[in-house]
Amino acid sequence: MLILPRIFDTEMASGGLQTKLEQCLVCSICLYTLKDPRVFPECQHTFCYQCIVGLTQGKTEKSKISCPECRQEVEVGNSPDLSCFKRSYRVKDIVEHIELATIHDCVCDKHEGEEYKYYCQTCETPTCKDCTIQDHREHEYCAIKDVVEDFRKSLVEKLGDLRERKAHLGDDISNFEKLEESFKTTNEQVQVEINQHFDKLVKTVESQRQKLIAKANEITESKLQTTGMKIDDLRLKQTFVESNICDVETRFDDLKDEEVLMKEKRISEEPENMQFGNEYEQRSVHNDMKVFVLKSAEDFEKSLIQSCLVANSNVCPENCTSSLEPPKLKKDEQAVITVTCKDKANSDIKHGGQTVKAEFSGNATVREVSHIDHKDGTHDIIVVPKTQGVVGVKIYINGQEAPKCIFETTVRRDSKIFRHDH
Repeated sequence: MLILPRIFDTEMASGGLQTKLEQCLVCSICLYTLKDPRVFPECQHTFCYQCIVGLTQGKTEKSKISCPECRQEVEVGNSPDLSCFKRSYRVKDIVEHIELATIHDCVCDKHEGEEYKYYCQTCETPTCKDCTIQDHREHEYCAIKDVVEDFRKSLVEKLGDLRERKAHLGDDISNFEKLEESFKTTNEQVQVEINQHFDKLVKTVESQRQKLIAKANEITESKLQTTGMKIDDLRLKQTFVESNICDVETRFDDLKDEEVLMKEKRISEEPENMQFGNEYEQRSVHNDMKVFVLKSAEDFEKSLIQSCLVANSNVCPENCTSSLEPPKLKKDEQAVITVTCKDKANSDIKHGGQTVKAEFSGNATVREVSHIDHKDGTHDIIVVPKTQGVVGVKIYINGQEAPKCIFETTVRRDSKIFRHDH
């Protein structure tokens, strides 16, 4: 690797500028100082020309190569044609000037004028001739040129591993970003379902409230009509009585003896014949309307809370079970695979939302007709066998295989064949 001369130490060591500049002048493919530097047209990353040629090996007509740094693709055309990779004269000049300055700078900082020619394998550090005698006398060492190539090969291998790890990390990041988007999408869908559920509840409650109010008005109107008729009848009778009173009072002094006798008899008989509002009639129109609450507001609140919940779908595929109805399949007749989701405690899941898929194998053809999520942790997969033979069924829940939901059965033409003697 290119080593910058010490003239940069005081000016550029701060903040790692020296290291960054060294990295910029090294080809990330071969790990050598850039030689005949060429630039990728789009991303402007720079590599040795021969390293770029190496990237094109095995490429067919109109194929593409990817930048080792950012993976951006470039179409190289026929032959291949590398004319699009322009030479970077500025980078070339910088490398040449630094190499000239470096020739006079690879000297030991302890022994003036002595160059680093040896590598102490015990201390894993370059040394000069005097260092091997004074400080590394009993250590194992060899010439630098003998170990540099091995180190370069090791670096290339490690760099390959790092690039592969970088790619895996990029894939993991992409997957988690997609997962984040799915969280947001699911959240939006859940909120829509919550709003729809409670809008329906509010509509139902309001409808019931209006019905009860209408019923109360209906009962009240019927009672008011009955009492109104009674009041009108009593008022007519009251008017008749008042007329008799007035007639007697105004003529009382002028009545002859025989008129007094007749008047007294008539007045005595009329009240007896007149039917007044008695206690029985009053009981028939009692103020007895009440609201009969079959479930208190507190009980209704509890049942309402329990009727809908938002929770993680903590399904344990290892504990989930399945059943087939009918147990034996018949060609062209519908069958149902029922999947029951369970948690880690082997308890039934009480809500829906799980992703349940069936995978079929074997020599019999089975067509999946529909999938029903009952929203209580159970799912029905409706299937229709189309051909005879053996069919294997494997259920996946939230993308994971459910071991207890793997089974094999037979599709026959005549259901009578399936009868067994016990």
